[in-house]
Amino acid sequence: MPIAVIAFDFDPLLRLAEGLVVRWQTVALAAVIATALILAGVIARRDGLRGDDLLFIAVGTVPGAVIGGRIGYVLLHLPYYQANPGAIIDPGLGAMELALGVAGGLLTGSLVASLLGAPAGRWRHLAILPVLFVPGVGKFTMILGGAGQGTPSSAAWA
Repeated sequence: MPIAVIAFDFDPLLRLAEGLVVRWQTVALAAVIATALILAGVIARRDGLRGDDLLFIAVGTVPGAVIGGRIGYVLLHLPYYQANPGAIIDPGLGAMELALGVAGGLLTGSLVASLLGAPAGRWRHLAILPVLFVPGVGKFTMILGGAGQGTPSSAAWA
């Protein structure tokens, strides 16, 4: 085996009880999202923003992030989806793209903030740190699921 390959050899499943199994990656990602919400709450309290608005805005970002991320992925793989338009809404095929996911989430989160009468600009300013924290630290959770390791390569540049 090449020395540049790091292989993680552990069970990626957390077995809570008979028939109740959760992936470690899922547990870690839930902890990352909870930490980001707590961080946003602390920043909101410091800046004098209403904490209950945070929950509504956070929930409001989800549809925009999902739809934006899917649109971005479809645009990246447009020839495939032009040939298979039914696959666009099939969650079992493909994935999501990060940039349009973040943009879509910010758009719908801002819309929810404006509907609540909350200062959308101040909430967007607050969201900068959590929005960078979740994808950055969330990528590390892939290690717990055994994803993102790739396959060993014998190419000269590997």
